[in-house]
Amino acid sequence: MNAGYTRNTAKVESHKLAKKLRPFFVFLQEKKNQLAEAHYDVTNTRILSEMSAIGLQNIKDYVRIVTISGKLREIGKPISDLTNQQALAVSSWSKQLIKTDDGEEFDYQYVLHDKAGALVNLGKHLGMFSEKLMLDLNMRRDKADAIDFSAMPQNDLEMVIETLRGFQEKAAKARVIEGQSHRID
Repeated sequence: MNAGYTRNTAKVESHKLAKKLRPFFVFLQEKKNQLAEAHYDVTNTRILSEMSAIGLQNIKDYVRIVTISGKLREIGKPISDLTNQQALAVSSWSKQLIKTDDGEEFDYQYVLHDKAGALVNLGKHLGMFSEKLMLDLNMRRDKADAIDFSAMPQNDLEMVIETLRGFQEKAAKARVIEGQSHRID
């Protein structure tokens, strides 16, 4: 309000300014992404690939069977036997020399990255956890029911309705993916 605007006018003007600056912010984000890709070899594909490797790891891929004193026992595979995807999931490792019925072998001990955290991040990326978004949209819809749209210009009103239809379609697609196919009306 230091600029001489009332609170409501300041809110309207700030939204107008944000709308005008949106293309600039998109441009800046794209440039930031390009710099990261060029300088750090960071791409969306690479990040998703690594998150998938961590999130979809299977502990059985890191062991092999040996015989110790006539009994079958699982020990860690050599790091050189892991695939690139399996190696991405390894946070740290150590090895210990053990005696097997076939001679001495190294038992590799692996500490793997957080599988649950990676799965949550992948799920968020895929939009699987949309309950909060749906609650937020429902709350906003309830608030919007209390607003008087009669003074809004017809052109603006049509734009708002079209935007809401877009949200409704996205929400319907999310529910179909989750196995629910009813619409919000």
